[in-house]
Amino acid sequence: MGWWYWHLYDKTWLSDIDEGFIKVKPDDPKDTVKINGEVVTADNHYMKDLKLDKGKNRVEIEVQDSSTQSESKYTVYIF
Repeated sequence: MGWWYWHLYDKTWLSDIDEGFIKVKPDDPKDTVKINGEVVTADNHYMKDLKLDKGKNRVEIEVQDSSTQSESKYTVYIF
């Protein structure tokens, strides 16, 4: 996987954050990227909007390598 980052939309205070997005860009544009089971592509800039609940939020990232057909899985926890 190339790189990823997440961003929270800050409404006023840290305790009030309920939306954000995560962006994942693969090393090879032919790789398949899924965020929480939904395929993201270059058309949507490898980005997915997130609704956040108070407490623990879990984001699953899966990357299918197009050349080796191997799959990598990552989990991001947002508290």
